Amino acid sequence: MEDEVDLRAVLGTLISARWLIAGCSAVALLIGAAYVWTATPIYQVDASVQVEDSKGSALGASVKDLDGLFDVKSQAITEIELLRSRMVLGRVIDQLGLDIVVEPRYFPIIGEAIARRHVGSASEGYGPYAWGGERIKVSRLSVPANWEGAPLTLVTGNSGTYELKGPADQLLGRGRVGEEFVQVEGQGLLGVFVRELNARPGVEFSLTKLPKLRAIAGMQESLSVSEKGRQSGIISLMLQGADASQAVTILNAIANQYVRQNVERKTAEAEQTLKYLDQQLPETKSQLESAEVRYNEYRSRQGTVDVGKEGELLLQQSVAAETGLVSLQQKRKELLERFTPEHPSVKALDNQIGIIQTERGRFAGKIDTLPQTQQEVLRLTRDLQVSQEIYTGLLNNAQQLKVVRGGTVGNVRIIDYAERPLSPVQPRKSLVMFMALLIGLMVGVVSAVVRQMLRSGLKDPKQIEARTGISVFATIPYSKLQAELTKRSARTGGKLTVLAYEDNQDLAVESLRSLRTTLHFASLDAANNRLLVTGSAPGVGKSFVSVNLAAVLVASGERVLVIDGDMRRGHLNEFFGRSREFGLSEVIAGVISLDEAIYKTPIAGLDLLATGAIPPNPSELLLHPSFAKLLDQVSSLYDHVVIDCPPIMAVTDAAIIGRHVGTSLLAARFAVTPMAELETAIARLRQAGVAVNGILLNGVDDSASYGGYGYGYGYKYAYSYAYRSKAD
Repeated sequence: MEDEVDLRAVLGTLISARWLIAGCSAVALLIGAAYVWTATPIYQVDASVQVEDSKGSALGASVKDLDGLFDVKSQAITEIELLRSRMVLGRVIDQLGLDIVVEPRYFPIIGEAIARRHVGSASEGYGPYAWGGERIKVSRLSVPANWEGAPLTLVTGNSGTYELKGPADQLLGRGRVGEEFVQVEGQGLLGVFVRELNARPGVEFSLTKLPKLRAIAGMQESLSVSEKGRQSGIISLMLQGADASQAVTILNAIANQYVRQNVERKTAEAEQTLKYLDQQLPETKSQLESAEVRYNEYRSRQGTVDVGKEGELLLQQSVAAETGLVSLQQKRKELLERFTPEHPSVKALDNQIGIIQTERGRFAGKIDTLPQTQQEVLRLTRDLQVSQEIYTGLLNNAQQLKVVRGGTVGNVRIIDYAERPLSPVQPRKSLVMFMALLIGLMVGVVSAVVRQMLRSGLKDPKQIEARTGISVFATIPYSKLQAELTKRSARTGGKLTVLAYEDNQDLAVESLRSLRTTLHFASLDAANNRLLVTGSAPGVGKSFVSVNLAAVLVASGERVLVIDGDMRRGHLNEFFGRSREFGLSEVIAGVISLDEAIYKTPIAGLDLLATGAIPPNPSELLLHPSFAKLLDQVSSLYDHVVIDCPPIMAVTDAAIIGRHVGTSLLAARFAVTPMAELETAIARLRQAGVAVNGILLNGVDDSASYGGYGYGYGYKYAYSYAYRSKAD
């Protein structure tokens, strides 16, 4: 079926394009190696912190309980967002001056890679570029608001001086290392303090003051924060950067700043609660003193009153209810400073307060059933004890909160600080090279397949015979030896070599032997022993076929004359190392005799009639009666006369010569000659009365079912078609 994939054909295509695939792979590997060499290495550092439950702190039991009043345990997602917040990262940027970006100017593409590999002091170089070893430290940089994010240029001078240029390359002034550079520019103040500068004069540095939000956004992009495991309370921090030491410093600063803000938050909450208690203590103390005065005055008036066991029980229950109610009311006031009355925590306290108030009312009803004296004693005693417990509790809480406020330990701690990594995480050299090789192979394979698909040249002899109705007499394989011989001749300027004489075992020569056999039977009914070889267009290898077919015919013991009928660009004389003069054109013109023009080649039995001097009118010369007489004469002297003719698509010479020959062969190039071109060539010959006896498919790639090679001929005919090589 036509839709089936011919694996042999695909494999053959890849084999024939092996140098293309190898070339693409080599180029891809070179690009990958260049990327690995020039890419800025990226380092990754990591640290981890632990978020502890407040109940695990080192405070006493009472302080733990109190700490729970104002500390709400945060979920991991909350702590992660805190670590990535502008509050934490902004402080780190201010602390380390990360909103000041100072970069040397490197030579394009390779300059940074060269500088990165430099060891030692500042290197020598040329131009404004840094080549390695340069150092600069800028402690302060302030620019007008409209210059934020725009780079300034610092050009080093001699003896610690420098020039400063603005965003538009305008000179702002000159400064010196260790001295403040201050200048009013536009709507703001420009200030620069260069603490250290070590570079040869003329080197340029770029100074940029980043907007705070942009600096924070850049840090957030390079910072990764996640929880290790599920509900582990361990948070992992990872930061990537080109400078490993700076990355370590930044990440440790982030971790320390996070711990610091946690301590500050707890201290602030303790401070807020302590402030509330300080306000309540005087009022509570006053209430306690009033209760003591009333109780003492009543005892002075009434003396000792026995309240009995029932009264004592009611007193205890009533004191507990009143104390609990006051405590809950205090908690509610604290919560209302952070939450609305609709918050679940506030509503829960409201429910508890309602329950205690109900209990307190029940106890008050029981007290009302006692005698009047006992009632008054119970109420006064209750007020006194409640005031004492509340005041004592507030006083204890205040002392404990002072301990919390004065402490420096929060509920988070750093487990692992960042350490300098041993190697960068990017680029991954082995992976880059592997991917480069893989991409190169893919590009090569795709290019080979696309190139093969774009080739519309002839490939299948059966298709040629079906479309033209003419038999394919021979499929001549591509000869690597002939290609090497042709290249060697072009390099040295020496003669071309006849392949059949150089190596008679070559596959191309063997196919010509098969052609000799085919011609023996095909020419039985031929009008004469003259054989024409032409092509549809330049580059099909007709000259190669003509001279080597003649050599094969000679090997069978026959005398053969090969005529170079291409009196425009013919070059059969070059196969035998002689000039073209005194050949066909002179014989037709009657300048010399046939015997004087025929050259006996080193191959016994093979003679050559070269083109002779290139005439201005080859077609008119071939129409001269002398040409027909010449052909009749040589036919009687030789067993075979092989005529190499110009391409029929370029000129009409082949049609003129074809009227005088008994056998005409049309050469086509495998995977190069289009079918339409071949059909047009056949039609032109037929219009001239020349019947094409057979087609020769030349240059067949024996390594693939589909593929093709071209000789790459380089000279032109005088008309519209161009030769690709002298091997035509």
